[in-house]
Amino acid sequence: MFFAPESMNNIVNRLFRNGPGGGIINLLRILCLWFWTSLWLFALTISTCLLLGWTTGDRLLLVRLTRYLAPWVLFSLLAGLIPALLFRRFWLAMAMAVPALAIGFSYLPLFLPNHAPPPGAQALLKVMSFNVWSENQSMLPAAEMIRETAPDILLLQEITPNQLKELTLGLETLPDAPHNKWNIVYAPELMQAVISRYAITPQMTDRKMAKVQKVRVATPDDAVTVFNVHPRRGNWEARHRQLATLLREYVLTASGPVILGGDFNTTDQSQTYKMLSKHLHNAHWQAGHGFGLSYPAYLYAWNEYLPACPLVRIDHIFYNEKFFAVSAETLQESCGSDHLPVMTALMRVNNPQR
Repeated sequence: MFFAPESMNNIVNRLFRNGPGGGIINLLRILCLWFWTSLWLFALTISTCLLLGWTTGDRLLLVRLTRYLAPWVLFSLLAGLIPALLFRRFWLAMAMAVPALAIGFSYLPLFLPNHAPPPGAQALLKVMSFNVWSENQSMLPAAEMIRETAPDILLLQEITPNQLKELTLGLETLPDAPHNKWNIVYAPELMQAVISRYAITPQMTDRKMAKVQKVRVATPDDAVTVFNVHPRRGNWEARHRQLATLLREYVLTASGPVILGGDFNTTDQSQTYKMLSKHLHNAHWQAGHGFGLSYPAYLYAWNEYLPACPLVRIDHIFYNEKFFAVSAETLQESCGSDHLPVMTALMRVNNPQR
């Protein structure tokens, strides 16, 4: 809509009809009206998205965005709640508090003490998942970080052949090696790799099904089936179907202990995550603390890499009832990647109980 010059003049005259001081007061009133209206619209929109999410899942874009950025939506609601209470706008405060409580309650387990290991749990298996980023300029910092944290099983995504070669060389030449040998299975068509201190047997790669790499790792306690995944961004329905097929046909039918990890490109509030968590445990939710955000680690601007605040957690490590997580963390060194690595220590459960 375009205003004629006369219309704009009328607006200016009304703002300043009582002089410049009156115009400023009127302008402040308009800004206050806009501020309170924006808070009302935000609170009602988030409440509507939460209600629709229970019935429609992730089908609507606004619902997906609300779930994807749930921690930041929570912080925004709490920030809006403060002025509403200060200015005694109690109905608005209630409108902000209800969705804030709903989101906050869903994250409550991440801020409570962790459960003790069940009877019969024994031995530790350290697992790391790391999207190293195909544009990462050097793998030596990543190699040093891997040597320092010493995972038993390492799942890598977005790693090119040259990057893997450099990483392998770094693992072999850096001093103070915790292990003498690293076993590697690489799927170049997926740009994914599994590295372990134990012997690995490759079993399957599938580019069309969530970009999955399946291997068998011979740990001292038992052979572990490991799935390294990196489903594509974009079409969430296709990603959901791919992971559902993988879960139904391969993960749940695998015998013995199972680990499913990688860059899932989906957060822990999504419909896809909830589907996976119905059948598998998540290391961060069992043994981690806080939101554990893992992406982005860096922003790319003006040909420079700028430190960024991670906004979402899309890197996950799942496992079946044969394991119990005793610790989980998001490491704070990205080693030049746009992701932060996630890591967990798992205990083998002899008498699993779901």
